[in-house]
Amino acid sequence: MKIHKSYPKQIPISPAEDMPEHIKKTYKEASLVFEDSPRASCALLRLALQELMMYLRDNYEEYRDLTGKDINKDIGTLVKHHGLSPKIQKALDSVRITGNNVLHLGELNIDDNQDIAEILFKMINFIIGEMITKPKEIEDLYGKMPKRKRLGCR
Repeated sequence: MKIHKSYPKQIPISPAEDMPEHIKKTYKEASLVFEDSPRASCALLRLALQELMMYLRDNYEEYRDLTGKDINKDIGTLVKHHGLSPKIQKALDSVRITGNNVLHLGELNIDDNQDIAEILFKMINFIIGEMITKPKEIEDLYGKMPKRKRLGCR
C-alpha cells in the first residue's frame, strides 16, 4: 500500500496570533512532523509548553516564581499562587502528561495518533489565548477608558 503525504506540508492548526515567535517555531516544527510522527508532534508540543512557562516567567512580573524547568511544578504554582482556572489547569496538564508519556522511555504511549496531536495543538492555542491574549485584550480595553472611569468614578 502506498501512503500519500501532502506536500508542501501544511500546518494542521495555525498557531495563536499572540504566540511568541520562539514558541511558534517549536509549534510549527511539531506541525511539520505531524503526518509522519504524531508522537514526535506531541513531544515537541510539550517542549512548546515548557517554553511558554519560561516566557511567562521572563516577561510578566507576576509569573517570576515559575521555574521554567519543571512543568508540573510550574502548573502547581499557577494554580496555588495565580488563581489558575480549572479549565486552564486541565489544558496545561493534558499537554504536559501526553507529551511526557511520549518522552520517557518505558512509558511510550503507542496510542498517540493524529487525533491526540490535533487536540494538543488546540490546547497550546487555548493556553496562549487564556494567559496572553485575554489579559492583553483587557489591558487594551482598560487603557481606552477615560482616566476617571478607570479609577472608579463614584
